[in-house]
Amino acid sequence: MTSAPAPLGKVLSPVAIDSKSFTHLPGAPDGEYFVITLATNYKHTQSAIEAVTAIKVDSEWRVARYFIKQQH
Repeated sequence: MTSAPAPLGKVLSPVAIDSKSFTHLPGAPDGEYFVITLATNYKHTQSAIEAVTAIKVDSEWRVARYFIKQQH
């Protein structure tokens, strides 16, 4: 993930706030998952929470889901 969604503008300060491993996620097949949560400030919004979910496939980690929620 190298760029922010256009309406939010340039990433100013991402800070990892949590990371967890899972083997079960709702609506997903069992597997090895890793979820990283970040608090990120962008040029056009004060803050947002981002969550990146990766899954291990054939000994490689791949991004499976990206979610962003603006904070008000």
